[in-house]
Amino acid sequence: MKKAQIKMTETIAVIFIFFVLILFGIIFYYQYQKVSISERNEQFLVERAMRTTLKVLFMPELVCTDGDRIEQNCFDLQKLEAAGSVINQNIKDYYFNLFSYSDITVYQFDASAPGGIIEHKIYSRPKPEFTKKEPTYFILTLKDEITGYSDFGYLEVMVYS
Repeated sequence: MKKAQIKMTETIAVIFIFFVLILFGIIFYYQYQKVSISERNEQFLVERAMRTTLKVLFMPELVCTDGDRIEQNCFDLQKLEAAGSVINQNIKDYYFNLFSYSDITVYQFDASAPGGIIEHKIYSRPKPEFTKKEPTYFILTLKDEITGYSDFGYLEVMVYS
């Protein structure tokens, strides 16, 4: 009878250790997946920020044109000043589908302005309870098509998740 009890106790101990090892494996796998999903979400946010920046850079509402030719990395200042109100009027109809939850601002370097920078807010729709935000920046030429005057500036696109 004692041998059977010892065998039974050994079997129960082996089964208990087996389930403890399985539990550790599940915990390890869960933590690995959690980190992996977090990294994937971070990567998607960066990709969305870059896609949004590219959409803004090639918006016909903003780019400089010389006849039928489009100038690279250039925004027309008259279009830029008018774009903010036009975009805000159509934010729910069209532009939210393009830019989702983001802030898009062009900063113009101008020595005559207070602080040396003029801010042109193009689009502003921050996510109400965001957990992360990803900024991207791009250098631009800002051209006044009427006078031919050019300035430098940069585009800031802040995407929220």
